[in-house]
Amino acid sequence: MPTPESAHAAANATFATGTGPIGNSQKLDTATRSHHVGETLTKEASILIHTDPPTLLNALMNLSRAYQGQPPPARDPDSPGLPPPTRELVTRSVKGARAITSSVRLGLGGKTNFSHDFEVMAVSPLSVCFRRHPDAAPAPHDASGTLTMVGAEHNTTRLSMAAQMAAAGEGAPSSTNVPASKEAHALLDNLLQLLPALFAMFNRSGEVDEAVLGQLTERFLTASTQPSADEAALLDKARAYNDKAWKRLKGSVWEPVEKWRASAGETSAWGKAVGSVDAAAARVLAYLWYYESYERKNKNNADLIRLGIEIPNSHSMFQLVELNIGAGQKRFYASKWTWCRESSGDFIAALTSVQDLPEGEEKAAILTTIEKNKSSDAVIVSQSRGLYRISSLAENVCRVTLVAQGTIGGWVPDQAMKFLIRSTLGIVEDTRDKYERNGKVVDAELRSEFPPPPLLDQLNGEQMRIAQKCLAMETGSAGVEWTPLKSTSPFVAFSMQYTKPERNQPSVALGMAKATLDCSATEAFAYQFAVCGREKMRISKEGEDLARFVLKERAAHDFELASVKKMPFPLTNREFLTRYLSFKEPTGDLVVVFEALPDTTKVDYGANLKVVRAKSTGIVRFKPINGDAQCEVTQIQHGEFGGLVSDRVVVAKIPQAVRGVSVMRERFQRDDEVDGAKRSELAGIIESNNEIYTDVENSVVDRVRDQLDSIPDSSFEKLESPDHLVHMEGFHKGGKNGVPRASTVVDEDICTYVSKMRKRFDKSPAIDLASSLRLVAMIQNHDAPYTEKEEEILRTGVSHISMFEAQKGTELKMASPSTKAKIAYEKGSSFAFGYATTTVRASPEEVLADQWDLLNRAGRAADDLEKCVDEEPSGHNKLIYIRKKTPDAFDNRDFLSRVIWMATPSGFVNVTNAEESARRPHLKGVVRGKYPSILKVTAAGNGQTKLEYVIQPDFGGSMPAWAMKFYMSSNLSEVTKIQVTMQARRGLENWDDEDGKATAEILVTKTDAEKHHGREESEVEARVRAIMETHEGLRELGEKHGWFEVLLTKVVANKLRPAGDSRAKLCNMSEKEAKVIGGALASCIAANLTASAAVDEWMLRYPAMGELEREYVWFRPMMDTIAQRLLESVSWGLKMRLYVGASLSTMDLLSDLYMIYTAATISFDFDIMALAASLVSTHVYYASDPDEPVMEEGLAWTIMGSLSASWLSFFAAFLLLMKRPYLVTFFSTQTGYQYVQSKFLREGDENKKAVFKYNKKQWLSIRADVKAWTTENWELWEEEQPSWFNENFKASVDDDMIPAESLRKMNGGSQRRRSSLGDLLGAGAGGAKVAPVGGGGGDE
Repeated sequence: MPTPESAHAAANATFATGTGPIGNSQKLDTATRSHHVGETLTKEASILIHTDPPTLLNALMNLSRAYQGQPPPARDPDSPGLPPPTRELVTRSVKGARAITSSVRLGLGGKTNFSHDFEVMAVSPLSVCFRRHPDAAPAPHDASGTLTMVGAEHNTTRLSMAAQMAAAGEGAPSSTNVPASKEAHALLDNLLQLLPALFAMFNRSGEVDEAVLGQLTERFLTASTQPSADEAALLDKARAYNDKAWKRLKGSVWEPVEKWRASAGETSAWGKAVGSVDAAAARVLAYLWYYESYERKNKNNADLIRLGIEIPNSHSMFQLVELNIGAGQKRFYASKWTWCRESSGDFIAALTSVQDLPEGEEKAAILTTIEKNKSSDAVIVSQSRGLYRISSLAENVCRVTLVAQGTIGGWVPDQAMKFLIRSTLGIVEDTRDKYERNGKVVDAELRSEFPPPPLLDQLNGEQMRIAQKCLAMETGSAGVEWTPLKSTSPFVAFSMQYTKPERNQPSVALGMAKATLDCSATEAFAYQFAVCGREKMRISKEGEDLARFVLKERAAHDFELASVKKMPFPLTNREFLTRYLSFKEPTGDLVVVFEALPDTTKVDYGANLKVVRAKSTGIVRFKPINGDAQCEVTQIQHGEFGGLVSDRVVVAKIPQAVRGVSVMRERFQRDDEVDGAKRSELAGIIESNNEIYTDVENSVVDRVRDQLDSIPDSSFEKLESPDHLVHMEGFHKGGKNGVPRASTVVDEDICTYVSKMRKRFDKSPAIDLASSLRLVAMIQNHDAPYTEKEEEILRTGVSHISMFEAQKGTELKMASPSTKAKIAYEKGSSFAFGYATTTVRASPEEVLADQWDLLNRAGRAADDLEKCVDEEPSGHNKLIYIRKKTPDAFDNRDFLSRVIWMATPSGFVNVTNAEESARRPHLKGVVRGKYPSILKVTAAGNGQTKLEYVIQPDFGGSMPAWAMKFYMSSNLSEVTKIQVTMQARRGLENWDDEDGKATAEILVTKTDAEKHHGREESEVEARVRAIMETHEGLRELGEKHGWFEVLLTKVVANKLRPAGDSRAKLCNMSEKEAKVIGGALASCIAANLTASAAVDEWMLRYPAMGELEREYVWFRPMMDTIAQRLLESVSWGLKMRLYVGASLSTMDLLSDLYMIYTAATISFDFDIMALAASLVSTHVYYASDPDEPVMEEGLAWTIMGSLSASWLSFFAAFLLLMKRPYLVTFFSTQTGYQYVQSKFLREGDENKKAVFKYNKKQWLSIRADVKAWTTENWELWEEEQPSWFNENFKASVDDDMIPAESLRKMNGGSQRRRSSLGDLLGAGAGGAKVAPVGGGGGDE
């Protein structure tokens, strides 16, 4: 038996010479080699484990635990009847300080069991040997080997494992003492599964990647050495790659990364990509350089090999990658990367193909490495070359430019070449996506580092000409007045100068906009000059502009911009080509001027856009005011719209042309902050009381005060208030308005202003919360005794709840789906009892405190005329008085009630009982009602509380049944109001999945806010707005994501329309994208059978929603609940599906009965679910309590019973008429998938080949077996040429199921159909990829 030492030595010798094939699992960073010499098979693998050697050694001593993290090996296909492989820990013992023994029994498909001993041989590096257990008898399958551990950086360990065993040569049969090669390979592969299992146990991929990236970043920033002469030559050669005639790729004009191409022959192409990345330049270079990162390997786990080889003491490294590009073909890319930092601060990295390197030892060594690492001699070595330039724009923002050439070998169609270019340049997009941050934050960082503009007298001749031309526009046209225009903002003033053009001349107009911005002139200037900033690009794209990009950058403050504006039909789209220039005047004003480029300027948009050239010339001046805390901005713009445009259109477009001022005003508005500072200043003046008033001022104040005081209270009449917390009265002298003696109009508009002012400073939620917390403390510490009368009131109230436990009652339809309610009558009583129950997210003490605080802000209703506490003898007893306004047809009502609460073992009860008091006599025109009720509050666990609410309102006097039912439902909704109030107080940090469900129920329930919605908002918008304002958690989320309210509004509105596309990430969502995404849920609900499936599709389609799901645990449950409620409620939802399903099932039933009647001897396919679907549909319909059922429920069930009886009768006749041999097929449980797969399991090639006639999905689970059958027998079929082995059969077999040599012959001899373009580019089963520059994977 080979010793462990001989195995390790043989492995080292084998791998040093590079013989034997290589396998690679890039996802786990493990490489496997095997070598077969004589009757000895050796295998070795290595892997980086993310822990230190001592910890790893301890894990090795408990191998059963390690192996448990890895799935067991595949079953031996040659012995399907044997049990699967096994792994178990047998014994473990300690033999001293340096010797630990752990025995593990591994079984291979039940054929054999063997054991290994592990003992420590050394400490540094640690070596562990394994061999046959001493107690076990020698066997042919004995294996031995070593594990070597070497400590590495970042608290990791390089673990290498070498194992060997006796094995027959390749293709030789096994003997008594030597197993077959295939069996030995499987056994050693089983052993090597230890490495990925250990990797999974200690996986810290993200942490290790971050540590390496940080180390590389520091290295690039602090490197003191310069590239060598050879490296400098490679860099110089790469710098010239950009000097080409570039053509923009179609469709890339609005992509975040711009792309171009340049032809380089039939087998390769040059591509160029430019994009900004939200990270430091050195960090981006580190990400590109760190080729073997776990993140990129996991993303490109189809790569056959992916290696980065650092060259010590240099600025270079080699990157190697082997790709499977489909159709059985592979490509190997190897390139040398060389980096440097230029004097400008830019980082550049040159990518040189190995074939381009000068002859020498380095090139010879890397070519040898390539040959050693190629998976086969048939792999083609392709070339790639390119250049990265990484320019810093801000501390954490840079611009990445990639110029690259990629090849895949052989002739490639033009469309495939374009795909190759995009794939090659994809690494820039991937890098941008990885580091993408919020666009507004990035723009602010860029503005903070924006270089100061040159002074006016520092401009060159051409620049001075443009500046003087634009400065002259500030004086306007001589003799033409500025005409004010209607403004969309009260803070922005628009005006224009317009001269009617001569006949057949283009229209020309001069527009002006002025505003004050709440920011410094420097910040506003930087915002204006960054015409392609993230925010401006978003606004332009949402405005449906067809293009917007920098055409040419002449200097930091001098560039050319191309943009195409979409015009309304029938106007043609307008193209604007403009040169922008900025400078600073001696006065300190910052100025931006712009002028149209010459008509001869041509632009490549990557597409043929039909446009008319328009021209724009103007000036934007930023004047600092208030010590540069604010600035005054003035924009004057001269526009020529091109073509013959009517005067009306020209005038209408002027405000749009200068709308940039409005955008800036909105962008930098700090109204609350500015107003707050002014209020604080005025408050200080008022509080100081040091103001001196003149005699006239004092006389005016005294006269107004006397006049107001002289008006008696009885002269004021109550006005209807839009705010139930504001009491409004007015004094009407006569006519339309009332004029008090101070001559001030006192009408509803003034009162509305008071209401708005109250809302402006409203702190009701905070006040109510503080009061509730105080009452919670009181309740928890309450120990006052109860009187006999109080206990009697409590007993009577509790008995009302037990009444509902004894009788069913009539269900009431409530606005909230989470609230269940019913109504019942007590024998002998003319008034009904109402019962409602729900669950709230609060403790019992919090619920009781909210109910006990009878005068809190949230509890005040719009119909409350008076509400007060008359007496409070104890902390658990109150006498309250409430006067309510009723509809005009009824007298107003008032209620006088005693309220008492008491603690119970599981919560509390709160009882209200009618009472009379001399302090509250009956009022004229007001009917005294009674409102006995009980609220039972019970802890339900998991932070929830169950509410049970029983009422028996006696409104006094007579009341029709419909009014009684209406008021009963309205008053039972009190539990829903409690649920909403408690949920509104929960902060976002406390939310879980139950909060998501509760919030969903609130969002789909109608509220009072919808009754007072404004003219410009819908009922749903008013509801969502009110909920967002009052719910603490949603308010916090709305502050973080300003678009969230828009998203919820569109979701709840549930309007069915075509779904739009949005690939925006969460950090860069806008309100427009929120509208698109929110509105798309309805179409997903319509297209799926269940609400959950609809939400799945919605979140997969829109990445931002997937990010929300990962960030907030409550988001998915909330969306599932909303979708379910919407599906239940809409006309095209669940009910319609049930009705249609029932109708179709019934029609199917009738058609089958007709077929039996007309052709009783034929066989047919009968859907047994028809009857069940009809019965279920009928039950669901009547269980939903329809307001106007199509027929009586009893009649419906009579019809269904008759149809069911007929169905059973004809079905029995059908069975009797069926041919006896086919009865078994009718009741068979075999599925279509099982039927197809059973054909392959039969003996004989004639039977097995039949699977290719069926859909491949039907035999996907046995595809590996089918592949093994075809690859093993293909050469035999080619020799024997059975009749079925024809071109049709060959065409139905996938490429990867045909031996490589046979496939190559078929393709070379045109014996096989040409692959489609998708297969050529890797879209087929082979998972092909197009190679990136530098040998990157699919992420490039």
